[in-house]
Amino acid sequence: MTTDFYHAGQKIIILHIYCSAATGHNTMGFHWTEEDEGVYIELLVDEAFKGNIDYRKDNEDALNRILPLIMFRRGKLFTVRELRRKFYSLLKRCSLWEKATKHYTVRWNHTTNMLESPDEEWERLLQWAERYRHEGERYWLEFSIIFANRLPVDDLAVLPNQRPPLRWGDSVERSEAKEETAGPSEVKEETAGEERDKKKRRI
Repeated sequence: MTTDFYHAGQKIIILHIYCSAATGHNTMGFHWTEEDEGVYIELLVDEAFKGNIDYRKDNEDALNRILPLIMFRRGKLFTVRELRRKFYSLLKRCSLWEKATKHYTVRWNHTTNMLESPDEEWERLLQWAERYRHEGERYWLEFSIIFANRLPVDDLAVLPNQRPPLRWGDSVERSEAKEETAGPSEVKEETAGEERDKKKRRI
């Protein structure tokens, strides 16, 4: 019963948005705010987890499902065309971020989510990535989920409760990295060696 009331209320709000747009009361138009973008990316992530997003396709079904949800949550009029346009804008932004993080003069600091590079390199070689000079990409994790099928496997972001990808000079202890990459046989050999050392110390 609660679900029925929720969907009925959702339809009423969406109908009100359409009527407001038709009478000229919706002055927001297609201006994307940060809140709009955040909600849209969140909905894209939900669809991506269900396997419904592919950047090589038009994603018509996924966008049609997202349309009423984003209008309900944001209280303004959107169209599938505008959602698709924003999708490709985000894809372009993802590509720019990926290219910037892989540039040979750049180190991506996962702690601060900043791209670190000398000022002279920003002026000489990184002018095309100027938007990331003073701030990182806040949605890099979401991008790696939404556009996962276009990124190399070793560049995929991990879930929040996992370790970020190791690259570009991250300070990680060798023993820790070795432990993560060691196979079962290597772990057994190390364990056996430790036991032998303990026996020798007892003797």
